[in-house]
Amino acid sequence: MVRFAVSEFLSACLGFALGLAVVQCIFQMLKPLKKPTRQVVICLKCGGTNSVENKFCWHCGEALYPPTPTICRKCGFPLMEK
Repeated sequence: MVRFAVSEFLSACLGFALGLAVVQCIFQMLKPLKKPTRQVVICLKCGGTNSVENKFCWHCGEALYPPTPTICRKCGFPLMEK
């Protein structure tokens, strides 16, 4: 009699757990899908939109990621590049 009660309890727990898993899967499927966002870089010269992989503007050819200027150690003034 005790074995029968234990097996019924385990069956009920297993059924409950499977039911919860199915409900969770259904809620996951009903969630709205997130659209992937496309990252763009705006050109400072012409305002054109470019992919982040581009090094130069697709519209005007300006460098999208200009090099950082070298700074004078004494006065802090940016030095001109050749």
